Amino acid sequence: IATISVKDTIYMSTEGNCITDVPKRSTLHAGQTPEAFKLGKYLKIHEERSYEEIAAVTGGAEFAFRCGMKVFLSKGEEINFKLTTPEDLERFEQIVNSNRL
Repeated sequence: IATISVKDTIYMSTEGNCITDVPKRSTLHAGQTPEAFKLGKYLKIHEERSYEEIAAVTGGAEFAFRCGMKVFLSKGEEINFKLTTPEDLERFEQIVNSNRL
């Protein structure tokens, strides 16, 4: 999976109203898409799990990791970002309009 280093301090909060942990930033990586897996192994772990187990994760790499696959990190790029929010779309439009692609 392609990843980029996390620049911001990440705060964990199990209750949602106070900090319960601050992970060491140097150990954190933000995952990017697309992700790549060996099809046979990846298909097998899907066949062995229930719909609920598959639906409980947020991405393919998380699912593979939780099912015991070794997931390797590769260097990603800042320009590779998801278009999820209106702000993401604005950022994308600014990049396109500035011819930085």
